[in-house]
Amino acid sequence: VPLIASRAVDPYITETYPWERAPEAHRRLEGRQTQGKLALLHTN
Repeated sequence: VPLIASRAVDPYITETYPWERAPEAHRRLEGRQTQGKLALLHTN
């Protein structure tokens, strides 16, 4: 996180998924159906 905060690393996030849809996000990664990174959103 410090590297992202300092902008030393700038990940290319193309899609976000709620935590409940993690299996779908994982299938997309396994199937190489993404252009960049996926982010899972977790809320309390």
